[in-house]
Amino acid sequence: MTKKVLLVDDDPSIHAGLLRLVRTLGHVADVASTGAEAAAKLRAHPFDLCITDLQLADGDGRDVVREARAARPPVTVVALTDHGTVSDAVDALRLGAADVLGKPFHASVVEQALARLLGDGAPGPGHRPTPGAAVIGDHPAMRLVLERIAQIADTEASVLIRGET
Repeated sequence: MTKKVLLVDDDPSIHAGLLRLVRTLGHVADVASTGAEAAAKLRAHPFDLCITDLQLADGDGRDVVREARAARPPVTVVALTDHGTVSDAVDALRLGAADVLGKPFHASVVEQALARLLGDGAPGPGHRPTPGAAVIGDHPAMRLVLERIAQIADTEASVLIRGET
């Protein structure tokens, strides 16, 4: 099911990357570069999710979190931070943010957050969640290793994977 996502960041490269990711996942996205612009969009249109930077050129992204949570119906929020401290992240969570992601972030981290928070259901083919583990890489050799892992994952076999880090 298509969901509507508001992306709030004053960095155009972040907008472009998130916009591409959200659209690739089959959702509709709108962008805002300032907290004031985000607040106006949140008041005017219903959104399923808002991804906002906590440090905006025109103010504090926590105001966007407040605005999103005050919307009717309330909008789920993911906060992004690279300038902030742990206390900024804690404040965002206390205000109702569902998650806080550090910048720079890997697209897979955002994709997992979107799937979890938007309730997209089953992950894509070949995806097998492993608690506490993450494999990063899109090289053909790495894909081959992941395919082999998927083939033996449901067995009791012990496997040693060796290679370059």
